[in-house]
Amino acid sequence: MGKGLELAERFFWEELHPLLQQSENDLLSHGAFGLAGPGSECLGFDDAYSRDHDFTPVCCIWIPKRKMDPYGHEIQQLLAKLPRTYEGIPVPSMEELTPGRKGVLELESFYYSFLGCQGLPESLGDWNRIPEAFLAMAVNGKVFLDLEGSFTRIRESLLAYYPYDIWMHRMAHCCTKIAQAGQYNYPRCVKRGEWTAAALAKSEFLEYAIRLLYLLNRRYCPFYKWMHRGLGELPFLGPEGQKWSDAIVKETDGYAVAGKMEEMCEFLFSGMEWVLKLSRGSGFFLEYAQELQNRIENEAYRSRGAWAE
Repeated sequence: MGKGLELAERFFWEELHPLLQQSENDLLSHGAFGLAGPGSECLGFDDAYSRDHDFTPVCCIWIPKRKMDPYGHEIQQLLAKLPRTYEGIPVPSMEELTPGRKGVLELESFYYSFLGCQGLPESLGDWNRIPEAFLAMAVNGKVFLDLEGSFTRIRESLLAYYPYDIWMHRMAHCCTKIAQAGQYNYPRCVKRGEWTAAALAKSEFLEYAIRLLYLLNRRYCPFYKWMHRGLGELPFLGPEGQKWSDAIVKETDGYAVAGKMEEMCEFLFSGMEWVLKLSRGSGFFLEYAQELQNRIENEAYRSRGAWAE
């Protein structure tokens, strides 16, 4: 059967594209067609377990608000002419689709649902308020065709990544969490026999170590369920990061875990040293947090400190 993203693209070119070409209103030039948003299929991570909900060949059709009437409504009507099955998979009617995920979508509303602002984020505050997983959903997947261009312009602006100051602050914040949870609290919890606290510290260390790797690659980190899986797609140190995090999770001896955390910290520093030209220092990540925070150009954000979310 293949992946949902590939399925949707085949369905678009083989069924939907020829249907829209028949219209006298040049419907293909009034929107964008592709697959993006929530759902493992938009990341290419879907499997047999993912097909118990929202699995359909139907793609997203993003129409600008100013063109929704009449073009969006005409496309909606034409979709009723699509075959009811494709490659053995049921093709739902537009009424049966989960609202906001597939079918005809207003372009502005699609982006607003993730960004929480009209148009692109402009200020540092706008950027900082957006959950990173939402940014990942806004730019994942693939655009099959966008002759109109509005959707792709927003997408490319978001893919250009965080403003410099937000990038520095988020890495600095990751460093504080790595230092506190992994280098400081985890070994102390183990020595005290506080195993639940140790497990929480280990989880927080891994989360922020993984987030740091996404930041070094200038890629938005997805929802926690896919953070580790997505490391394998990162070109810079991603697969190695997967191996380090797996080694920590699979180790059952608490003291050995602490040692592996320190080794992973050395691995993470090698990445920061390459990308950010950091000075080595003592190896304690709070020092790196402060160095990164000091690089922030906006005085208000610099003065907030690396601990601030």
